[in-house]
Amino acid sequence: KKLEEAYIDYADVFISVTGSDETNIIGCTLAKEHGCKTIARIKSEDYINEPMSLNLTHLGIDIAISPELISAIRIARILSMPTLYEMESFGGGRIRVLETVVKEDSFVAGKSIKRSHLPAGTNVVAIYRNDDIIIPFGKDVFLPNDRVALIIGDLRVIPDLQDIFGPLDKFAPERD
Repeated sequence: KKLEEAYIDYADVFISVTGSDETNIIGCTLAKEHGCKTIARIKSEDYINEPMSLNLTHLGIDIAISPELISAIRIARILSMPTLYEMESFGGGRIRVLETVVKEDSFVAGKSIKRSHLPAGTNVVAIYRNDDIIIPFGKDVFLPNDRVALIIGDLRVIPDLQDIFGPLDKFAPERD
């Protein structure tokens, strides 16, 4: 019922990133019944033991992502590159997950997500702060040294993201 109230029948992609693996799995299972592509945040190694998995389709999950495992594997590289770069490309390149580090002089430093003037079609899906992962809401504030995971649907927003987060020193080539 809640998914229908959220217009699930009009959605192409359903992303479930609650703090509960079981809620994310059930949400994706229900969304799959409505014809959506599904992405779930899964943290328990009972379900996933790799950073990204395509092996949970039997549960209605097209792509399962473990931010904790991604962080563990990429933390050294990410912290050494305070730039925006492409992590993954989904949906034939139509959806991209990007990550950046908020610098002290970034436009967004000290601002809430809703006051950060992110380009249309840009969604903040996670903020990595110290050892914590924050599933963000509009009121959450970007702090210097936060790592921020973003989903974009159009590469043309990259210049706007450069203005907001800082220059792009490195940007990984498209990987489809």
